[in-house]
Amino acid sequence: GEDEEGMDPLGEPPVLQLGTAMVKDTSLALASIELVLKCSGFGVNKMVLQHFAREVIKCQAVPKEEGNDDDEGDGEDDKDHDINPRDETLARQRFFRHVVYWLAADTEKDIPIVVQDAYLRMMCVLLKPHEIDDMLHDRFDERRSRLRLVPEKPTEIVLLLIAWFIQYFERFAELHIFSPRISPVVEAIDTRIVFDLSAYFVRDHILLLLLQVLTAYDEQNTWKRWWKEKGMWEDIPKSVMPGGPDDQPPRPDKVLTDFNHMVLHGAFE
Repeated sequence: GEDEEGMDPLGEPPVLQLGTAMVKDTSLALASIELVLKCSGFGVNKMVLQHFAREVIKCQAVPKEEGNDDDEGDGEDDKDHDINPRDETLARQRFFRHVVYWLAADTEKDIPIVVQDAYLRMMCVLLKPHEIDDMLHDRFDERRSRLRLVPEKPTEIVLLLIAWFIQYFERFAELHIFSPRISPVVEAIDTRIVFDLSAYFVRDHILLLLLQVLTAYDEQNTWKRWWKEKGMWEDIPKSVMPGGPDDQPPRPDKVLTDFNHMVLHGAFE
């Protein structure tokens, strides 16, 4: 309309207006994530990391059949002790994966981008870089992780994150509705790293995640593998061409179906 034609491309973007209910929910989500990060000591406090992982495992445990409660009576504490560090890492990786699918299923853009930013920053802090790398490459067992195996085509999680980063930068102006430094979550990370670690430490976890995702795609993409094997572009199949079927993220309906299945069954796929 006339408003769009008169917009100054170099001017300030319009300020996003949130209703009272949305502001309350957004502030509560940001405060909860900030609390998790502070309690975890930014990945240093193993006790909090263990509790976080075990709650994920407990929430996604397969429900017992009726009539079997008596046999399992007092065994919950014993089950907690049986969870090993590998299972805890897998639980945090699975939760990260679920967060990505949850955000990808938000086709109506109901989740404020500042909340999405905070969730991904939290998961980048609760997992080590090589653990995130394993998740991006679908390495969910010790053998694949040890051998650093690379999938034959881009994984769904990599393609979904690439799509997420596209809309993240499209909605970048919405990030600063609460603070010039985006949110209390980012400010908490700044405080921890600048004063306790190093003023020169790279503390933008979203940027680091973007670099990891792009690196994973560079290793997984089919068109570069074809070029390395054949040494030419002639007769390249459409299925492995840049932007071909293997480069397309799953459809929104499949994302929602897969997300529901993963959460209900505590599964990766």
